[in-house]
Amino acid sequence: SLTSLNFNLALISDQANPARKWTALTATAASISFQGSPDISVTVRSFALTLNLKATDGTVLNLTSTNKLTSAPNLLIDGTRGQLIRVEGDLDLNLAGFVTLTGNLVFEKASQANLATYNSTAGSSGTVNADYLLVTGTGVNGFAGLNSTDAANRIGFSLTSLNFNLALISDQANPARKWTALTATAGTISFQGSPDISVTVRSFALTLNLAATDGSVLNLSTANKLTSAPNLLIDGTRGQLIRVEGDLDLNL
Repeated sequence: SLTSLNFNLALISDQANPARKWTALTATAASISFQGSPDISVTVRSFALTLNLKATDGTVLNLTSTNKLTSAPNLLIDGTRGQLIRVEGDLDLNLAGFVTLTGNLVFEKASQANLATYNSTAGSSGTVNADYLLVTGTGVNGFAGLNSTDAANRIGFSLTSLNFNLALISDQANPARKWTALTATAGTISFQGSPDISVTVRSFALTLNLAATDGSVLNLSTANKLTSAPNLLIDGTRGQLIRVEGDLDLNL
């Protein structure tokens, strides 16, 4: 089911060179849902989709408030982000009462110039023109286990107030040169439903900064960060980093 869909789709070609073509799309919908199964419930609210597909020469459209299609004043896309595929929405998922998940999710594939890198072995800094896949979640709550919708009788793992940014990044000049960066925080992670086992982690935080094959890592600071992930900040001068933190409450 689809409600309140609004979209602008433009297929554009160069008059001087008709083989040079671009595709631009923006779309929003109040809700998109799967219906008809008693065991699967999926609804996405406040859905938004943006596409800016490049021509064969690598150029993309740069549709701004001062440079837009006259007939589509709401078709606005920042071309400085390169080829862009972005999907966003508020997800409400229930799989047979075994898995429930709610929260805002964003998937974005784009590029950004001059991201900072650091090689702790060589002690040297650099920059990279990068392609990236970014996945972010905000206010995510979930449960996996039995009786997920029955708070008094459910058994399984519970997650509250998860916020995360995951970036998979590659060098445009050398796609085999790849980095992974992740920051995540959660209000609580807990195991529920057993009278004999109580496990809760509060103020959970996870940071990953995984190196490329040449030993370099990303150096994401307030002055040099992914435009679409302003909270993904990791000090690259510490080298490859895996850090997990939380307040543990355990009773066996």
